Amino acid sequence: MYRSLSWRKDSSKHFSATGQRNTDLDELIWMRVISDYNRTWAIRYLREALVEYHNGRESQREDQSRSFMAAAVRKAQLALEHALGAPEYLEVLVADAVQTQTASHDPTLSLLLTLASLASIFSESQTTWTRDTILKITSEALRGASTIIQEITSERSPKPVPD
Repeated sequence: MYRSLSWRKDSSKHFSATGQRNTDLDELIWMRVISDYNRTWAIRYLREALVEYHNGRESQREDQSRSFMAAAVRKAQLALEHALGAPEYLEVLVADAVQTQTASHDPTLSLLLTLASLASIFSESQTTWTRDTILKITSEALRGASTIIQEITSERSPKPVPD
């Protein structure tokens, strides 16, 4: 059910039987444990986000393109929440912070709040941002989400986000 912990660099440096750390423990880079369920959903949402992005790029109508971009960013947010292993908890934190308009000092929550805000802005019909700006922002958001998810899940991105 859970992927095993693994590390990079020299795997011969390890914990002793007493739980004491051996030398150079700081060189170990631990990978997050993520359930197969959340891993699968993270990858699925990321793929769906990329499809929404490509549909938005191809759309001739600006309002439809914005809608696709909002969906892409929202799905990237959901993918990250699953990759981090606590989607229900993170969704509540994000919704509460958005509703109370609270800024977060936590970088993970701040990233999720930024994605939620972008999706909201893209959904508004009175958005003054140009289509090109929205496409660039969405592309960067998806590229960042893809990199994070790839690191956490050890899964290659399904399709790269074009420049």
